[in-house]
Amino acid sequence: MNRILPTSTSQGANDATRGPGASMYRFLERTADQYMTRAVVTVTREVTLRELEGLFEKHDFNSFPVVEGGKILGIVTKIRFSEGLRLYHGSDGAALR
Repeated sequence: MNRILPTSTSQGANDATRGPGASMYRFLERTADQYMTRAVVTVTREVTLRELEGLFEKHDFNSFPVVEGGKILGIVTKIRFSEGLRLYHGSDGAALR
């Protein structure tokens, strides 16, 4: 049987931390600070795709922030990188001209 827990009152929050699934509710109260990566590896706009390929392999990351002048310009992801390679090489693996 499903039970709906009130979330708008402090009593509801207390019920949620004591009943079934309490650990999930406690987990949801954690902050990003507790899980974020502090030693961030970044790239600049000038990083070559060859260098980026090496970074993906070396660090086994799924993305890198692109930073310039201390500001995040964007994020390059392994999926987008792979899509770019596939589009460049075409479906048969031969480089398109």
